[in-house]
Amino acid sequence: LAAQEHEVRERLETILNRMPLGCILCDASLKLTYMNATAERIFGCRIEDVKGLSPLETGFVVADPVAAEARHESLRRGTISGYTVAQTVTLKDRTITCEWTNTALKGSDGSFGGILAMVQDVTERSRAEEEIVRAQALEQATGRRLEMILNRMPLGCIVTDSELRYTYWNPSAEQILGHRFADVNGLRAVDIGTNLDDPAVVAARQARYRIGDADELITTSNLTKDGRRIKCEWYTTPMIGTDGAFQGVIALFQDATERSHAEEALRQAQKMEALGQLTGGVAHDFNNLLTVIMANIELVEPSCGDRPDEAESLQAALSAAIRAGELTRQLLAFSRRQTLEPRIVQINDLVREMMRLLSRTIGESVETVVETSPDAWLVRVDPTQLESALANLVVNARDAMSGGGRVVIETANAPLDEAYAAQHAEVTAGDYVVLSVSDTGSGMSPEVAARVFEPFFTTKEVGKGTGLGLSMVFGFVKQSGGHIKVYSELGIGTAIRLYLPRAIDGDAAAEPATVETPAPARAGETILLVEDDDAVRETVMRHFLRFGYQVLDARNGSVALAILDRGDRVDLLFTDMVMPGGMNGAELAIRARERRPGLKVLFTSGYTAPALASQMLQVDSAAILSKPYRIADLAREVRTLLDRA
Repeated sequence: LAAQEHEVRERLETILNRMPLGCILCDASLKLTYMNATAERIFGCRIEDVKGLSPLETGFVVADPVAAEARHESLRRGTISGYTVAQTVTLKDRTITCEWTNTALKGSDGSFGGILAMVQDVTERSRAEEEIVRAQALEQATGRRLEMILNRMPLGCIVTDSELRYTYWNPSAEQILGHRFADVNGLRAVDIGTNLDDPAVVAARQARYRIGDADELITTSNLTKDGRRIKCEWYTTPMIGTDGAFQGVIALFQDATERSHAEEALRQAQKMEALGQLTGGVAHDFNNLLTVIMANIELVEPSCGDRPDEAESLQAALSAAIRAGELTRQLLAFSRRQTLEPRIVQINDLVREMMRLLSRTIGESVETVVETSPDAWLVRVDPTQLESALANLVVNARDAMSGGGRVVIETANAPLDEAYAAQHAEVTAGDYVVLSVSDTGSGMSPEVAARVFEPFFTTKEVGKGTGLGLSMVFGFVKQSGGHIKVYSELGIGTAIRLYLPRAIDGDAAAEPATVETPAPARAGETILLVEDDDAVRETVMRHFLRFGYQVLDARNGSVALAILDRGDRVDLLFTDMVMPGGMNGAELAIRARERRPGLKVLFTSGYTAPALASQMLQVDSAAILSKPYRIADLAREVRTLLDRA
């Protein structure tokens, strides 16, 4: 019997040692009496090292002694048959998490015989579960953070499913397109009509999305809920699953309407600037030619006294040259290279006086209304040019109303803030006075309105306009530091508004120039003539000689300075403003004054560029004569300067 009992014991011990669970026995006094091999591996010790100790004393269990004693007492009394608990304990060389299942052992008489504890090391499983929990928490936090970012970012965000039905819109998307997500959830773009692009183009784009082809950047025309047409820029990315199936798209977009308008305005401004440079250069060269023509006509005209037919022909040629000069002045006005004489102007007085003069020109079929603001600010502009601009606008308004209508001329103060300036690249924020001329005429299409300031562009019949009137107005306003705006609709009418800068404190009205009667040259008076155009130089030199002046001529600034360095007598420097060789007329005058202090200076130019005009102001007591000029005007200017103290 003893042998059989020993064999059973060995077989049971073998089974227990091969179990994946640790097995620990405690006697009725809760002292360890047995550990199988698995328990020894879990806790890193042999039964001989801990036999006779309680679980709390071994460090295998961490528990509040009072709570542990209460559980053990419940096992002894049979109140509970067992319990399961998981806890983390720190051993000598590591920290592990164990899961315990404790069961009370009963004797044959039902008395408490001890505890059978089954234990397993669940450290890795616990870590994995903790990782899962952390990952879930992170995913939830990331989702909340992502949602917060999407809800706050200024870009619209739209997500669709594989059928391109909306599954998400952020608040910016709602604000840009005007639709609430709750109203479009499950719908497609075609269902709400937001996309105004060609349906074939849209279909081709969507086909690319389905094969994973993303759009880097596209611009579309869109319709908002309230009917506004806007331009939107889109970055669209297809969502492709791990199985390669198309799952939908994520699209980020922004309203680019204002920027598109600003870019178009900038392109228009650059085009007008290029046209201005071209027309200014042409006008400058043409003025040189007209100067030669007019001067030579005036040179030979006195010899035709007994030949009236020839004199009449010369006079006709001179009149044509003068009209051509007016044409070039209009080109210079457009290119902002005309010479302005700004003064302090009360715009209301100017408007009322001009409308009195224009009343007969307008005609009885057109009703004229003048509404001036009683508190309109003073402006600093060239009054002659402003009168010409107003006349052009009123005549154009009349011509747009062939069957009669109404033209309204208004003045008002117009402060333009930084926000307005940001939308109009050519505008400087500040105080302006707006002069508006509106009519009830035929109006213009957007395409025509975009070109109205281009030189020689006109919608009038052949022979009824040169196409330079509005070009001149445009150049005058820009050169004066102002802003011009056109509003027009077909069949309704047109309004053109001139924003003229307010006169600031300290501005003073320009004194009108006094012109004295020219007198003949005095003995020995010498003029240094500097002109790069050979024909102009030779023609003007002949006239100076005819008036009795001595003439020294040079084709550029360097030659002129060399003449001055020779020590020859020079009473007046008559120089072109624009010359080759790296030295313009203003620079020549400054260097000439260094050699000859007090030297009289008369400038001439086919145009006066703003940069050159600012340099000319550095030369005291200098005057300027614009090309083309009459020889009599030249003689008068020269005599006035020479006689000036």
